[in-house]
Amino acid sequence: MTLRILAIALFALAPAVRAQENCADASDKALCAEFLAIEAEDQAAMGRAGELYAAGKPWEAEMRAVQRKHAERLKAVQKEKGWPGPALLGIEGFKAATVVVQHADHDPALQKKFLKEMKKRAGKKDGVSADLYARLEDRLLMNARKVQRYGTHLEVRKGQGCLLAAPLERPGKTEALRRKLGLEPLSEYLEVCTRAVLADPENCPGPKCLGGAPRK
Repeated sequence: MTLRILAIALFALAPAVRAQENCADASDKALCAEFLAIEAEDQAAMGRAGELYAAGKPWEAEMRAVQRKHAERLKAVQKEKGWPGPALLGIEGFKAATVVVQHADHDPALQKKFLKEMKKRAGKKDGVSADLYARLEDRLLMNARKVQRYGTHLEVRKGQGCLLAAPLERPGKTEALRRKLGLEPLSEYLEVCTRAVLADPENCPGPKCLGGAPRK
């Protein structure tokens, strides 16, 4: 069975609970701290789901309930305060908010609205980083049963043991698309994620394996 790892974000591979001083750049420090706590709860729920899955037990309901709760909270914040961007939440708080959106697959309208706002604000003072935009666009494409554009969604295929990019829209154009957004080469992204996720990354050496070739 393919283990699909959706939009592995490097900030989410680190410990989920960030120090509250990371909210120093937020205009609403209390709200920033709340979203850092929300992200920590999200990551704990996903970890719990992974443990249940590994044990052959029902794993999805608890995680989805947490994700729905967080999505409703984000929508309430948007309604009350407007765009929950870096100016309001700070960089770390905004990253935490994007985790909520990434995991709100039950609410594609929220995801599409958020992506539209991200695109509109790209390059502006209260804009967003390219990697956050690329992850959400790829996720929406894959949820629509299409293939991703930027290679941000990774998977581990049975019998291969390496992180590989899930199917790409235009494999020959992926690097050019990533460069246009200011993203690192796909091989570098895969290597960083592999070393962060896999227990024994040395068994997955070299760009050939990381780039998606079957292991010998």
